[in-house]
Amino acid sequence: GGFKLGDIVNSTPAFVGAPVALPDSLQTPTHSSFLASFGNRRSMLYVGANDGMLHGFSATGTTTEQGQEKLAYVPAQVYENLNKLTDPNYRNTHQFFVDGSPSVGDAFGTFDGIYTGKATGCGTGCWRTTLVNGLGGGGQGVFALDVTDPDGTVLSGIGFSEANAANIVLWEFIDSTTSTPGNDMGYVYGEVAIAKMHNGKWMAVFGNGYNSANENAILYFVCIDGSNCFGSTNFKKIVLNPYVTATGNSNGLSAPAVYDRDNDFVADYVYAGDLRGNLWKIDVTNADPTQWASAHVDGSSVPQPLFKAVDGANAAQAITARPTIRLHPGGQAGYMVYVGTGRYVASGDKTPASSPINTMYGIWDNNVNSTSTPVARSNLLSQTITQYTSTGDVNNDGSVDTADSIRVVSSNTIDWTTHKGWRLDLRTNQTDSLGEMSVTNPVLASNAPERLIFTTLVPTQTACEYGGTSWLMEVSPVNGGNLGVSVFDINNDGVVDAADLKNGASVSGMNPGIGIMPEVVIVNKPGSIPLDLKLASGSTGAVKSVKNYLTPPPTPSGSGTGRRSWRQIK
Repeated sequence: GGFKLGDIVNSTPAFVGAPVALPDSLQTPTHSSFLASFGNRRSMLYVGANDGMLHGFSATGTTTEQGQEKLAYVPAQVYENLNKLTDPNYRNTHQFFVDGSPSVGDAFGTFDGIYTGKATGCGTGCWRTTLVNGLGGGGQGVFALDVTDPDGTVLSGIGFSEANAANIVLWEFIDSTTSTPGNDMGYVYGEVAIAKMHNGKWMAVFGNGYNSANENAILYFVCIDGSNCFGSTNFKKIVLNPYVTATGNSNGLSAPAVYDRDNDFVADYVYAGDLRGNLWKIDVTNADPTQWASAHVDGSSVPQPLFKAVDGANAAQAITARPTIRLHPGGQAGYMVYVGTGRYVASGDKTPASSPINTMYGIWDNNVNSTSTPVARSNLLSQTITQYTSTGDVNNDGSVDTADSIRVVSSNTIDWTTHKGWRLDLRTNQTDSLGEMSVTNPVLASNAPERLIFTTLVPTQTACEYGGTSWLMEVSPVNGGNLGVSVFDINNDGVVDAADLKNGASVSGMNPGIGIMPEVVIVNKPGSIPLDLKLASGSTGAVKSVKNYLTPPPTPSGSGTGRRSWRQIK
């Protein structure tokens, strides 16, 4: 009863219940047999904390069991810093430890581990539920655990106990054969992807992060089961943008998005951004891993990005968020890649900057390989933001708004014969938007109207403002513009009607007034009137629920009615 949980800053909790069904065609033994064995396992909640541990809490069971800690793991890379927690001055010298977000997914492998004699091995192959976690600001490394059977009901050797610790830990990766991280290994923020590749192996896929010794942009593939699935090694790395000169062009690769183009549950492409504003596309469609490489290279085989993010003054825009990918919404060949720009990693990022002006992008990847960067800023349709003060109570704090609280985005028409996507610059002419950035993952909501939902961050160093504020934005994924139908109940009167329009146009964004917001979680609430909720916590400590579509919304002047279909978003 006297134990204290450390602060949780950048780690997003991961809930793990019964295995999520995968096609039986993926592997033998089938995934359905795995699901049958572990469908009733204990539900768990995993999160990293700055007390040095990855924690696993029971999310089910008896009243006394719910919330009980069942697992605590201290990665080797943070162990040497644990003594700092006892420093009487620690509150003034805060240290990050397990600061990254866990990714959890089922994967297939032998699970013999890097070292021989592990009790979790399963011969020719078996399914396991794996957890992979970067350390964020806590250290240079990534670790993986086997979280298949918390109680050891089916496999007693991997039930959560101190005696089974060596079986639960799959690997810790630092790109080095010593205890010192390799020169390409940085601080990995964002979630690690877990995917089956075309060589038949399951991988943890992640960028090398920031502040590595070499300052390169590197994409890593690590064999999820810890085996040497690349022959003599358990990992592969692709150098995308090497550090050339010491002129301030340090780099690092951010969280990747793995895309499956044909829904066969095998990775085809990997998209990721870096600190220099390069948006990379890596082709992994070949069964031979030696052929995995940047989809675009010049005549000397030097990797070229799909897109280079720069503002109107040609200043590079860092990409630290994971992209979101979908098929082209206009029926054209290829894919759309959605990503915002900005960085909020180092202490200096907290100071609002006038340059660069950050942007949310929708980039058309027409899936044609090129010897140069295929898409430039000049190829993109521009949309603009206009800010207003609402006449109502947008953030629902009990008082009429006195500051800018709503936004309307333009609705310029895209022409796919000339445009290769769209851009929406985030900084407006209001001084309180100076330095605005988008550093969270954009979310696609396919229920009508189809929307791209993202949050922005406006930093501040003003005392009592919780580090800054955020805007919740919803735009068309087709052109980045106004949706043409209202989605926000701006005056919080329980209905979406003409009172929620601004100058006859639907509102595209709102300031919830809860400080800095992460990526929102979207929950569909069934009922006679369709309703979806966007849930987000803020740096003020408040949790906000923003409702969409309490009643059929009004049609703004000059727009169509839009579709009226819904599906649950998971």
